[in-house]
Amino acid sequence: MALAPIQPLQPAQAVTQLQPLKPAASGAGDFGQLVGNLVQDVNQSQNQAADAVAQLAAGKTDNVHQVMIALGKAEISFNYMLEVRNRLLDAYKQVMQMQI
Repeated sequence: MALAPIQPLQPAQAVTQLQPLKPAASGAGDFGQLVGNLVQDVNQSQNQAADAVAQLAAGKTDNVHQVMIALGKAEISFNYMLEVRNRLLDAYKQVMQMQI
């Protein structure tokens, strides 16, 4: 069994041009939009789970597995949204307690 020789390391390529970061167009709108999108996604997930349960109860579907997956996704997304809210409230409280 022949072993290949170890090749020398090549020097790292130098960064020739750095692109400056572009500031956000509207700082408040971006964060508000992010939170709004999160709430809309959670709402959509909750509605899909409710529709799946309604279809199962009406006998339109017999796939309990898909209904349980939809319910699990809805629960996880709702819990995630609650944790984000709790963290935001904690951060707000810490900022309000800061002395200027």
